[in-house]
Amino acid sequence: MGRHATVILGPDGKPLGPVERARELARRRQERKRNAEGASLVRAQSLPYKFDVYPGTRDDLDLICQTEGFEQWAEFITLVARNVADQIRRDCHDYKALTAFPSRKKEGAE
Repeated sequence: MGRHATVILGPDGKPLGPVERARELARRRQERKRNAEGASLVRAQSLPYKFDVYPGTRDDLDLICQTEGFEQWAEFITLVARNVADQIRRDCHDYKALTAFPSRKKEGAE
C-alpha cells in the first residue's frame, strides 16, 4: 500500500489545493518549531528546588496528583503557586481564603 497525503480542509470545509496545502503544512511546521523552541527556553530557565516532604504530605500530594491527573508534584505545586499569585495580583485582599490553612496557626494567635 502506498502512502496517502492527509487531506487538509480550509475554513470553508473544502480540501485545500496543492499550493495552499503546502503553505499550511509549512505554517504548521513553523508553529511546532516555535513551540518546541519556547518549551526548550522555559526548561533552560527552570531552577531545581529541593525541600523535605514527610510521609503524610507525600501521601496527600500523591492523592491530589492521582485525582487531578498531574504526572508530577512539581506540576501541581507550580499551578497552585501561579494561581495564588495571580489572585494576589488581581485582588490582594481576596487571596487570603486560598492560604487560610486551619492546621497552620499564626504565632501568638490563640
